Amino acid sequence: MKNENSRNTILFIVCSALILGVYWFAVLRPQAERRAVQQQAQAEQSQTAENAARTALSPQGTTFVTDRRQALSTAARVPIHSGTLKGSLSLQGGRIDDLFLTDYKEVQDKPEPVELFRPQGMQNAYFAQFGWTGPNVTGGVPGPNTVWRLTAGSTLTPTSPVTLTWDNGQGLRFTRVVSVDDRYVFSIKDTVQNLGTQAITIAPYGSVQRQGVPPLAGSSHIVHEGAIGAFGKPGEYRTEQKKYKDWLKEPRIENASIGGWLGITDKYWLAALLPQQDEAVETEFRVREVPGGQPQLEANVLGATRTIQPGGTATETQRLFAGVKRAEVLKTYETNLNLPRFVYAIDWGMFWFLTRPIFWILENVYGLVGSFGVAILALTVIVKLVMFPLANNAYASMSKMRNLQPK
Repeated sequence: MKNENSRNTILFIVCSALILGVYWFAVLRPQAERRAVQQQAQAEQSQTAENAARTALSPQGTTFVTDRRQALSTAARVPIHSGTLKGSLSLQGGRIDDLFLTDYKEVQDKPEPVELFRPQGMQNAYFAQFGWTGPNVTGGVPGPNTVWRLTAGSTLTPTSPVTLTWDNGQGLRFTRVVSVDDRYVFSIKDTVQNLGTQAITIAPYGSVQRQGVPPLAGSSHIVHEGAIGAFGKPGEYRTEQKKYKDWLKEPRIENASIGGWLGITDKYWLAALLPQQDEAVETEFRVREVPGGQPQLEANVLGATRTIQPGGTATETQRLFAGVKRAEVLKTYETNLNLPRFVYAIDWGMFWFLTRPIFWILENVYGLVGSFGVAILALTVIVKLVMFPLANNAYASMSKMRNLQPK
């Protein structure tokens, strides 16, 4: 009986080892290999995204043109007119790099509108770039120097989008539809059609880039200017910001997020990338040193990787806010596009719980009377009325104290 039990134990151990071995070779090992391949692909994807951002129109030196028309003449362009914005979109790279805010002036008594974006070739170039990254994609993906064809539309307006196309000659066709609303948000709808015989893996990216810090940018010690964004997941978003001087000391800040937004802000103006709010994205604030040139500051977002089978398509819509930081404008987009904490692109200060209600009252009173002077007087009266009970009690206590004093 004892020998039989020993034999059964040995058989159990041998069978278990065989089962484990078969399970390892048939299941666990292939899974480990697939994970390794996926991790390598993700690493290559990340590196490709990094390389795309690095090569996206990095300045080549310190020689710049001062004539804007000369900088704009290097590529064919599509005019932009939205009522609040005017400028042009470059067919080289399909980037938005020439933009003015028509409702605001650089100097109050002069007609020149505020410049937001500035084309490559000028000092302190500032622009938004969108595209795809893809490791080992035969024929490549459109990059910052790709020349797109304008295939529909002639002028970008709130009622007339434009369509750009590019074919890589190896079975991939890229279509980009750019639209703009009547205020400050562009929509960039990119579609990839795989007409080849091999599956491809790609991911969308967006980038706002500023080449160097302009002389007056970051001069305020009170209001935030520099990198800004909201990251996290539904119900747990946080606002993160870095002033220009601190950003230059911390050249890479990464965040994983579900949706959110990020960009570069000045005192009154903001350029921000607005990804799909239900999509997991990787974001970074980046400073790249350029030999012999200005440091390049970037706000980058990388979307989810997707595989496109032969005959299949993939579409990604990204948005760009390029405009003024007015509370009612930001709040409207925050509500309509479900953007977390977008109104906090305005620096309300550490006493935001006081400054926001006071601003709301002042803004609404101004909307009624049409004069900031009268609105400030009305705000003073309102504050006095709100504080009257406390002040009245203080006066009453002081009066009682005087009555208690010896005559």
